[in-house]
Formats: sequence, C-alpha cells, structure tokens
Amino acid sequence: MERRSLLTIVGTTAATGLAGCAATESDSDTQSTENEASDSETQSDTPGDNTPTEEPSEESTEESTQEATEEPTEEPAGSVSFTLDNVGASAWEITDSSENVGQEGTDNPTLTLESGTRYVITNAGQGTHPLAFRTGMGAVLLSQGSAGELEAESDINWIDNGETIEFTVTDSLASRVDEYYCTVHGAMNSGVQIEGDSSGY
Repeated sequence: MERRSLLTIVGTTAATGLAGCAATESDSDTQSTENEASDSETQSDTPGDNTPTEEPSEESTEESTQEATEEPTEEPAGSVSFTLDNVGASAWEITDSSENVGQEGTDNPTLTLESGTRYVITNAGQGTHPLAFRTGMGAVLLSQGSAGELEAESDINWIDNGETIEFTVTDSLASRVDEYYCTVHGAMNSGVQIEGDSSGY
C-alpha cells in the first residue's frame, strides 16, 4: 500500500514537471516569434541601401538644357551681298546679287550702292584680279592687297578676307568714291553711283 502511494506521488510529480517544461518551452517559442516579427517590422520601416532614389527624367533634363543654351541669333541688318567675276582680263561682270546693285551679265556695269548700307562682295577672280575703289583723280580709297586711304575708318569697317571683302558706305566714302577697278588690268573698271548720300556731294 505504501509502495502504491509512493509511486502515485512520484508519477504526479513527474507529470507536473513535464507540464511545467512544456509551458516554459511554449512561452519561449511565443517570445521568439514575437521578437522576430518585431525585428521584421523595424527592418522594413528603415530605408536601406537599396531604396530607389528618384532621378530627374531625361525629358525634363533636356528641356532645362535647351532653355539654358537657346539664344536668339540676330542677322546683321542692311547687309547686301553680290559677286563680281572677271571676263578674261578685259571686264568685270555681276554674276549674283541679293539686291539690284547693277546689271548682271554685262561687261563693266555701273555699281549702284546706297549710303549707310554694308556690302559683302565676293571677288571670284581675286587671285589675279584684285578689286579696289578710287576717286576720279585716282586716289585709292579701298583696295585688296594694298592700303587704301579710308580703310582705317572704324565706321567703314573694311574687311579683306581674300576672296571676300566687306565695307559700309559712309558719308566720307560716298563723297569721294567714283570708280571700282582691277589693280592689275586697266580695262577692268567702271563707275560707282551712290544713292541716299547725305554729304551733299
């Protein structure tokens, strides 16, 4: 009888111990699960190195660049261009002109220039037929390859680029110029008329 009681007590104690261990393990598992869930939430809330960074679109960048670099380009006002070519060594002829400065296709036409206008003249025969302008008395005013009396005037702004020359017809030039000619061949010459001359010449 005493042995049965002892066995009963031992069995009860063992069962109680096992129940306690099971409860402890269950509590430990629950706590571990809660900690893992908390860590997962914290990690998802914190931005990492792989968080995408918003970058400006290519279209907006191109628009900004275009706005910064685009500026209006102004063409020079009042500029007239034409081409003089040689007819052998005997004459000049006008072969192309943006405005009517003389009769095209004829030998040694009279040039009609306007006071205050800038001219760009292409000399197609420049290599052997330098172009120049002079007074009726032979004073050289503007000349390719040599110095003319009025070339230093800033308002005339004489430019000799070889085949092309540029100048502005000022009052001082308009009052003196009478002829254009080839500095090598005497037959290549004709008159110059000025319109709108305010010098009273």
